[in-house]
Amino acid sequence: MALDVRGTTTRSTALFQLATELPAAVLARTLGVHITVAVKWQAASGDWPAYVADVSNGNLQRPGREAKPTIAPHWQRATLDHQNHAMDAGLAGLLGGIIGAAVGALGATASAWITGRKAEQQAQIQSEAQLGQARLQIDAERTRALRESRKSAYLAFAESWHLVYGTLSEAGIKLGGIEASDPPEEREERRRAARHLWNEARALNRSLDRLQHVVYVEGPHQMGGAAQAATGALVPYFRAVLDWLHSVDHGTETPQQRSDQGRAGSDAYGKLLEFLYASSDAVSPDISGITDP
Repeated sequence: MALDVRGTTTRSTALFQLATELPAAVLARTLGVHITVAVKWQAASGDWPAYVADVSNGNLQRPGREAKPTIAPHWQRATLDHQNHAMDAGLAGLLGGIIGAAVGALGATASAWITGRKAEQQAQIQSEAQLGQARLQIDAERTRALRESRKSAYLAFAESWHLVYGTLSEAGIKLGGIEASDPPEEREERRRAARHLWNEARALNRSLDRLQHVVYVEGPHQMGGAAQAATGALVPYFRAVLDWLHSVDHGTETPQQRSDQGRAGSDAYGKLLEFLYASSDAVSPDISGITDP
């Protein structure tokens, strides 16, 4: 029984047979044709063994006769399924490769970004730590310099104050050594010496005023107030010595004048001690609590 397969189509049949057995990509590389040509051959090749069986069993009409418009034969459906499966597998492989590459690239990019971000954060933390340490060092150096500057100002004021006080005390000693029974020459000598010391103390007191201003500049405010109180306490001491001196000039000195001079000197020295106690606190290692606002 003729199968309607002509010998002149043997080569085409062989090619179609290969098209049914090989994927389009492999068929294209094997025959040296374009991939689109191989795909068309696969589509046109069909399932020839199934075709021969159908013709032998009388299930299909021979080519040339009018075919019944029925559902597509099973060999065509099988061929389409085979092609669809092959295409699905090819697309799945292609998509898998693309997605894998994309995921790998995304992972590498994300990893690089995370690593760079961590490095940036670590660098920022290190920079902030170094900046904080530098600030602490600057604050410590500033505190040390401020403490030394204040100490110098306070000591200069205290020394100058004590020099004024000591000069007035010597003047009082000269006046206290004068007795009514002393010869006039000796009495006059001590009186002149006392007046000279009083004038010297007044000259020294002018320098003390300048040093008091330095204490105000160095601060804090309570130290300026302590310096002013100590300087102000010398005023009654000056007045008490001067009153005693005038009494000696007129020969009217009394024991009360000696007592007044001693009391004024003691009060003044008490103000100096208050200044020294305050200055000790101001130059302590921790002076953050007494700095001016």
